[in-house]
Amino acid sequence: PTFDLASRQGAGIEATSIIEHEGRFYLFVSFDQCCKGVDSTYNMRVGRADAVTGPYLDRDGTPMLAGGGTLLQGSTGRFIGPGGQEAIHTAGGDMLAYHYYDGDDLGVSKLQLSPLGWTPDGWPELDPLP
Repeated sequence: PTFDLASRQGAGIEATSIIEHEGRFYLFVSFDQCCKGVDSTYNMRVGRADAVTGPYLDRDGTPMLAGGGTLLQGSTGRFIGPGGQEAIHTAGGDMLAYHYYDGDDLGVSKLQLSPLGWTPDGWPELDPLP
C-alpha cells in the first residue's frame, strides 16, 4: 500500500525526507518554488507522527495533509530559498543537508550541511544562519 503524507492542495511541496528521533517520525518537506536563484521562495517545513505512515502534524497541530508544516528555515540574509533537504543520522549526531542560493554570490546554488538539533519538546531545529 501507499500512504498520503502531506498536501498543499496544488501549491508547491516536494523534497521529502523522514528521520526517526526518540520513537517519533519527522517528515521534512520543501514548500514553494525552487531553482530561480535569488527569486527562489523555497523554505523547509516539518511535521511529526507517532508512526512512519502518519498522520504528520505541525507544531500547532495542523495536519500536513491539510497544508500544515512548521517552518524550519526560510530565506535569511544571503541564504535564499533553502530546501531540497535530507535528514541523516551520523556518529556525530543528526545532520541536515540542503541547498540554498547565495545572495552574496549572484544567486549561485550551494550545498549546506548543518547540525540538526532538537528542542526539549522534541522538535528539530537548525542554528540560525549568520
